[in-house]
Amino acid sequence: MSDIPAIRPERLHLSGLNRDIGAALADHAARCFGTTPDPEGDETIARAAILGKVAPHLRVRSEGVQARFPGCDPFSLPFLMTGAPDRPPAACSVALLPARGGSGPWLVRNFDFGFLSAAALSGGPADGVPMVAAPHLLSLAPQDGGRATCGISVFDLFGALTCGMNDVGLGVALLQHLGGARLDGPPGSFNEVEVVRIILETCTTTGEAEAALAALPRRTAWLPCRYLVADARGKGFVWSQTVGATPRIVRDASGFLVATNHDPEDGSQDLADAGATTNDIESSIQRLRALCMIGQDADPEEAAAAAQVLVFDPEGRPIGGTIWSAIYDLGRRRVSVRFLSGRSGDRPVMGPAVVGRVP
Repeated sequence: MSDIPAIRPERLHLSGLNRDIGAALADHAARCFGTTPDPEGDETIARAAILGKVAPHLRVRSEGVQARFPGCDPFSLPFLMTGAPDRPPAACSVALLPARGGSGPWLVRNFDFGFLSAAALSGGPADGVPMVAAPHLLSLAPQDGGRATCGISVFDLFGALTCGMNDVGLGVALLQHLGGARLDGPPGSFNEVEVVRIILETCTTTGEAEAALAALPRRTAWLPCRYLVADARGKGFVWSQTVGATPRIVRDASGFLVATNHDPEDGSQDLADAGATTNDIESSIQRLRALCMIGQDADPEEAAAAAQVLVFDPEGRPIGGTIWSAIYDLGRRRVSVRFLSGRSGDRPVMGPAVVGRVP
C-alpha cells in the first residue's frame, strides 16, 4: 500500500455568460463535494462594491453563485473535503525560462503542500482526505467580460487560483513568502489566491499586473505570498511584500527569473518574526540553488524536476511534497501538468502529463 496519498485531478471547462459560469461553478462544488458557501455578510457587500469598480464581470459571475445559494458569499465556494485551516503548510518554486526554438517562454511551477487533511491540521484525527487531493485544471471562457483563463484551483472554485495564464499569454504564480508581511486590508479586500484570478482576468501586460498588485485592496487569509508574473514576450517580475509595506520588485532583462519561499533580501529578523524555521529556510535555499544551477537554457521538464521534493517526518513517513508540476507555455497558451502519483525512495514520482489550453 502506498504511503503517498491519491491525488485525483479534475478538468473543468466552462464558457458562456458570467452569470451562467458562476451558477455552473456552484453546481459543481455542491454536486461533487457537498460544500456550500458561507453566509453573506458585511464583507460580501463591501467586496461586491469593489468588484463593481475593478472587475465588474466578476460581480456578475458572483450573482450566478448567489442564484444557486441565495444569501451566500460567492467568494467562499470551497471544494476542500473538510474545510480549510488557518495556516496550511505550503512551499513552492517558480521559474521563468526564456523562449527558444519557436516555443515558450515558459512559467515552470511546482506546488508543494502537506498531505494532511484539514481536520488533522486543526488538531483532529490524522486520517482523512488530504486538503489538496482534488486539484482542478480550470478553464473559463466568459463571453460578456473578463479574459479567458486556464489555471489550477485547489482551495475555492470561484475566486482562487494558485497559478494560471490568460488568453494573451500573461502568467501568474504565487508562493508562500517566509519573511513576508501580513496584510490587513479594508472590508472587501482580496486574499492571496483571489488576487491571481483578478490579475489574469483583467490584465494584459506585466505593467498592468504590477499596477493591479499595488492598487488592489488585499488581505492575508492564510500566509504572506510572493508572486511571479510573466508575459508572452518573456518580460517578468517577482513581487514580494516586505514588512515595511513597500513591495520589493525584482526583474531580469535576460528573461530568466526564479523564486522560492524566501526573498534573498529578507532580513534574519523578518524571517524570525514570521516564524520561519531553519528547515523552512534551508529547503527554500536548496530549491533556489537547484533552479539557478540548471539555468535559463534548461528544458522545462528538467527545471520542474530539479525542484520537486518530498518531506518526511522523523519516523521517515512522507508528510508533504510536490503535489503538481505545471509548465505554462505562455507563447502557445498551453499548459502541461504532472500530478504526484507515488515515490521512488525519497523522490516524488509524477504521473503522465495532463494538457490544457486557454480557451
